[in-house]
Order: sequence, then structure tokens, then C-alpha cells
Amino acid sequence: MRTIETYIDNRSGEELSAYQNNIINRVVEETVRKCGADQSGEVCVSIVTNKEMHFLNKQYREVDKPTDVLSFPMDEEPIVDTGHLIYGDIIISLQKVREQAEEYGHSFERELGFLTCHGMLHLLGWDHMSPGDELAMLEQQNKILKEMELERQ
Repeated sequence: MRTIETYIDNRSGEELSAYQNNIINRVVEETVRKCGADQSGEVCVSIVTNKEMHFLNKQYREVDKPTDVLSFPMDEEPIVDTGHLIYGDIIISLQKVREQAEEYGHSFERELGFLTCHGMLHLLGWDHMSPGDELAMLEQQNKILKEMELERQ
């Protein structure tokens, strides 16, 4: 039986509700399920400040400003003892979640779910470097979020 363990590391200084933490867990699980990944695994989702996100974006992408989400896939074989795969890390700026929810006119929870799904798709190998890939990724995100009732209103 496939299990996905999601570890949430909240370094933002603001508490997320149990409901918001549950959204992160459910979106990770649903994204893995919808993408046909059949490997049990682990994901770490870090919630950070814009200041930390700015630092990470500059360090890893050489972009001198904060971004909304970063993903760091792990290219590892499953751990033999457990069969688990470490999918990688997703880092989300809590301030960007708030800003973008307001900008796009939807809930904080919808934006949190969107960024979690986007990050998880990157961990599963999806990308948006070409217009076709971007459209396919956006369609997959929208399908997952719609089924979870986290679509745009």
C-alpha cells in the first residue's frame, strides 16, 4: 500500500490552522495519486518568510527577489528498509500566499493548495519551460484542485 508522509516545517513565524495543514497533506497525496506515482514516499513542505524565500531564490536560482514556491526534487533510489522514496522539498512563502490570494481574488486556502500542488508536480518531474508543458501542468493543477474543491471562484 502506497503511503505519502508529508512533513510540514513552518518557519514563517505565523501559525497555520489544522485545516490549512490538512490542505497541504491532502494536496500532496492527491497530486501523487493523480500523477500515477505508485511509490511510497516522503515530502517536506517548508513555510517561510519572504526574507528567507528571497535568500533561497537568489542562492539557488540567481533571482534577486522572493518567489512564491521553490521545489527541490531528490534523485534517490527508494530506501531499501522501507521502500519509501524521498520525493524532495517544497518551500512556500506565506506572504506570497496571502498576496496572491488577494491579487487573484480567491481564498488563502486555495492559493496554499495551488502552490503546494505546483511544487509537488515539480517533484514528480513536471515542468513549464515550454508553452505546451506549461499548459499541461496548469491543466493538471486545475484538475487536482477542482476535485479537492479548491478551484478558483
